[in-house]
Amino acid sequence: MGRLAAIVVASAVFGVAGWTSAIAQSDTLSHGGLLRTYSVYVPATADTVLGAPVVMAFHGGFGNSENIENQSGLSDVADEEGFIAVYPMGTGTIPTWNGGECCGFAAREDIDDVGFVDKLIARLAQDYRVDLTRVYATGISNGGAMTYRLACELPHRFAAFGPVAVTFRDATCAPDLTVPVVHFHSELDENVPMMGGMGSGPAVVDWLPLDSTLSNFASYNSCTSTVDTQVSDSLLVTTWTNCATPEPLVKLYLSADGGHSWPGGQGTIIGDPPSGAVDASREMWSFFQQFSRSVTPATEPSGRGAGEVRLEVYPNPADDYVTVVVDGAQANAYRLLVFDLAGRVVLRSHPNGSRIAVGASGMSLAGLPAGFYVVALADARGVVFSHSGLVKAR
Repeated sequence: MGRLAAIVVASAVFGVAGWTSAIAQSDTLSHGGLLRTYSVYVPATADTVLGAPVVMAFHGGFGNSENIENQSGLSDVADEEGFIAVYPMGTGTIPTWNGGECCGFAAREDIDDVGFVDKLIARLAQDYRVDLTRVYATGISNGGAMTYRLACELPHRFAAFGPVAVTFRDATCAPDLTVPVVHFHSELDENVPMMGGMGSGPAVVDWLPLDSTLSNFASYNSCTSTVDTQVSDSLLVTTWTNCATPEPLVKLYLSADGGHSWPGGQGTIIGDPPSGAVDASREMWSFFQQFSRSVTPATEPSGRGAGEVRLEVYPNPADDYVTVVVDGAQANAYRLLVFDLAGRVVLRSHPNGSRIAVGASGMSLAGLPAGFYVVALADARGVVFSHSGLVKAR
């Protein structure tokens, strides 16, 4: 399967002078009888030893993987922050995503986009050094609907979600995990009106009001209170608090400028001028960094069966120090991760430099509050092969 380096010039796509994207690698993946395409941008700052986080960005209707890269500027943020940016492509002559009630060819033909994304994450884990505990989803308009659908149907694959310029309705949505959401919208968006109803765009959708969408996700996350912060005349930030975790799990950036566009990003020939009140890509990444997700693979990679390596932790319960025993033919290919009950990585330990030592090694728990944790043995991609419960007594 060949890889083609795609140097995307936004002025050719949008007529925006002077803006050139970073270099992304194009690739293909077969799923559901279709050859799907996507682009991957790996910055020089990515952690090629422990694995880099991933931000997957879904384009809007009439868009593609190239223009969401330029519109969002996420590859530039990736350069600064070290995450891998992935830009999948929808299906149809006018590419769309099956975001449930929206939109176009993908929804009409009931394309299995959720299955495609699930398979794509597995492919990324094979081809790149990625941290599967820190995979995030974002998208605009129809791509934002896809982002919300992934929160409902693949919450175990993603640690947080960042929809832009969309609302979402799905009566069957019932995620069994917390689904952190940071949403960006403009009061001037007529394509997807914040008050709901039929928009001015080509999607024939009776949009759910924005406050109903966010109230639903606040409910999924057991959030009971809100705090409004008027950042400027053009920006109101609403945070849902008292959630299932100490961190606020739902947040809204509502701008009084802009429209149906990526806040702080590049304009397009079919969209509204972007909001200047907030940089969605950077604020989104700031939100994402608070969250990670525990990973349990559906299948074991070749030659690395779970039975080939053993993990033992003692004493248990423990105070500030435990002994970790790792045993197996390929044990030195792994690393240790410690998760809390919300699925966040709270400790990373490397008893033998960048690898796990075969035999017994010590690990300090100093700084962790008392409670229940999971000590997991993972490879450099973040795929967990063995784990053990651990109680920290004090």
